[in-house]
Amino acid sequence: MAKKARSQRRKNGTGDDENDNSTGNGKAEQLAEDHTIADSMTTDFSSYGDDFDSDNEDNDMDMDDLLAHGVRESDQAEAAAAGRDVRLQEIMTSMDEFASEKRTAKREARLKKLFKGLAQYATGPNALEIVVSHQKQLRMSCLYSLRQGSPSEQYAACRCLEVMSVVLGADQEEWVESVAKYLERVVQVTTRATPVRVAALRAWAMAVFICANDGQASENLMDYCENVAKETFRNETTPTGLRAAALDAWSLLASTIEDFYLAGQDDTQIGRGVAILEVLKECLDSSSVELRSAAGECLSLIHEARLNLGCDTEESENVTDRQFRRGSWEGSSWEVLMDEVKQRISELSVESGRSLSKKKRKEQRATFRDYVSTIVDDEAPEEVV
Repeated sequence: MAKKARSQRRKNGTGDDENDNSTGNGKAEQLAEDHTIADSMTTDFSSYGDDFDSDNEDNDMDMDDLLAHGVRESDQAEAAAAGRDVRLQEIMTSMDEFASEKRTAKREARLKKLFKGLAQYATGPNALEIVVSHQKQLRMSCLYSLRQGSPSEQYAACRCLEVMSVVLGADQEEWVESVAKYLERVVQVTTRATPVRVAALRAWAMAVFICANDGQASENLMDYCENVAKETFRNETTPTGLRAAALDAWSLLASTIEDFYLAGQDDTQIGRGVAILEVLKECLDSSSVELRSAAGECLSLIHEARLNLGCDTEESENVTDRQFRRGSWEGSSWEVLMDEVKQRISELSVESGRSLSKKKRKEQRATFRDYVSTIVDDEAPEEVV
């Protein structure tokens, strides 16, 4: 079979030089919208374990070996944890020569292995110490891939940075500062593949949500997400997948701020959630299920904050009191808009249009039934721990 031309190999992510990244030629990079680091369909903020669910044979084999050698059951957990530390250390060491690998496909394979190590093996007693000792090298490797890699390699690098934030944990302001500007740059470049921009925004949001101490970093990122969630961003039409990711990130960060700052109102300010109600309402009419669901999540969060601010009495005739009656938007500037939102949420909870697959319709109905409970019925969601 004839060998493919180099330009075709680059397009498919199998080029063999360091300049596989073609963002400088003005053409948008291509990557399947449902692409993930393990070719799964998991795209939410809690997808780490799911991405490699089929790759747990190592752990099963370890336990079989331990039992075969007569290791007491009480010692199995400790031995398994030590084994995870060993595997994690091996993966960290394998990244030392990452930048010397010229082929993007092999660099991507190493990043996938790194992701697996961080997601599955970084739970042993010495895991954090191991990761911290290799932190600089891992960061440099991922940033190298963002500059030089194919779209799928860039995506893998973003996912590794995302899970790194989870492993490092709180009080890691320096880590946030070291990755934020690079991830922002990826989001801003319109020629990058949409899944890469989405993954970069997710990684940035996770770093700020988990690792940042400064509330200003969260505020700034929420401002940024509000701009990305609009129909146009940086004078270009915003991909719906990126808009949905921006709203997902916004709702994640919004869960950390006070109810009044999210949904309140006084003589000097209005809640930042209230300020984007118009954008969220517009997103409910999108043809994208993901964007509609992300907007519904934000609206549910804002309305829940409104519930928490409200008073239960129905007796007050004061306009200000009516605005904050439990779940009420009555008397406010957003009363009509929220009535329209409630109607649209109710419609989506029972929608049966054939434009969606059976699976998508089922998922949308289930999701929006939950939103109906909060936004229409004024029932705060139950939290099960």
